[in-house]
Amino acid sequence: LTTWKGRVGESAGTLAEMLEFDKSLDLKIERVYHYASLQLAEDSSNPAFLSRMGQLQNLLTTIGEVTSFIVPEIQAIADEKFAEFLEDPALAEWQISLRKVRRMKPHVLSEKEERLLALGSAALDGYDDAFSQLTDVDMKFGVLVDEKGEERPLTQSSYSSFLVKRDHALRKRAFHQFYAEFQDHQFTLASALSYSVKADVFRARARNYPSALEASLFKDDIPPAVYDALIGSVRQNLEPLFRYYDLRKRVLGLDELHPYDTYVPLVAEIETDISFDQAITDVLASLAPLGTEYVEALGAGLRGRWCDRYESKGKRSGAFSSGSYGAPPYILMNYKRDVFSDVYTLAHEAGHSMHTWFAQRSQLYQDANYPIFLAEVASTSRRATARRRPAAVSAIRSASGARAANRRSNIGANKGDSRGRGPNNCAASLCANRWGRCSNWRDRASSSARISPRAFSARSPRPVHRSTSPCSPSTPSSSATRASGKRSRATVGSRPS
Repeated sequence: LTTWKGRVGESAGTLAEMLEFDKSLDLKIERVYHYASLQLAEDSSNPAFLSRMGQLQNLLTTIGEVTSFIVPEIQAIADEKFAEFLEDPALAEWQISLRKVRRMKPHVLSEKEERLLALGSAALDGYDDAFSQLTDVDMKFGVLVDEKGEERPLTQSSYSSFLVKRDHALRKRAFHQFYAEFQDHQFTLASALSYSVKADVFRARARNYPSALEASLFKDDIPPAVYDALIGSVRQNLEPLFRYYDLRKRVLGLDELHPYDTYVPLVAEIETDISFDQAITDVLASLAPLGTEYVEALGAGLRGRWCDRYESKGKRSGAFSSGSYGAPPYILMNYKRDVFSDVYTLAHEAGHSMHTWFAQRSQLYQDANYPIFLAEVASTSRRATARRRPAAVSAIRSASGARAANRRSNIGANKGDSRGRGPNNCAASLCANRWGRCSNWRDRASSSARISPRAFSARSPRPVHRSTSPCSPSTPSSSATRASGKRSRATVGSRPS
């Protein structure tokens, strides 16, 4: 790449040659990085996986340093000459990326300054590594005696299973035991969050943004007013949520409603037991309106090797979808068959995966990435579709049918008790499931991001992880993509904090 130093703006042909070479390098690095990051997500305590990721981070820092001249030289091209370049057939496939690069001109620094930012990228993100290792590996939550008198481990993934149990005392014990571990590490967690904020502020100020918020939104061309409007809209419409919680308290027969009471279904008969294979069948049935190609490709992937399904030691909690160009999209789950919202989570991540799958088949490498505002359309719409299709309803009915038959004679005799039985219960309780949301892209000039995107949940019962990257293992990106402030490949998902 250094052979092009000082020559980037020489001609359209020279610029095209440099971009194509950088792209060929990126395609190789991205595949290697994707593999390493997925292994680390599989077991964050594995020394070999940690070592490999450390080596890759060092390599990416070096590449970021070496290529720090590229974007400043592109920005140094005179406007008239740049316009001529865009009309040249040699750059026909790079017009979108180059226009995005040009838009970032007010926030691109000199070559020396870009080099310093590249060198410091891994150090600035150290808080993220510390947070991941602490919460995924070091924290231990002990065991709980469940409603059957059996000991079960309490983990970040099994926690959601305890919160849907009918036993109020069990939910309460799970909640307090889980949070006690976070309380014991509160100062370490607060320090990690503090340095996350400081890193965001540093990058925003270094690149001449008015605020960290505007730095995050600018790369996707989202005005801060849109963000403010979303927040304002939520705050102005909280009353239905308050009414719902009041209804939940009354139906469950509780004097006070606590966070651990907000996930158990209102209808006592809704106790699901859905295998992962059945979840696949239900999700595919709900997506039938999208066409044969969509359903067959997704079905083959989910029944093949696209998904790491269940919780295991050292595995990253939550869920995500991650892809690298030219490779299948991969999904990480911590599926629990007694947590019905995990079926929706599968539909959500499948939406991301198929978005990636189709994008790769219709877009060039440099154009196949998509912004978070667009990414969430594919995922949340699939989740919503799964809720409305008969397959989802039939899955609940089949899972709870036997229990419902056994209890039906007792419904009228248990009005208002703490288990939520009674004639006032309704199917609206299905809305009580936890909904995941995805995190926003990490803005790193050198692309030396580690695996750890903190995704956050809209209604998570766990501490919310602050997110600065695309939900989950992120991957390196080309110079043109780096300059536009986006990662080359989308990694999106939900992480129950």
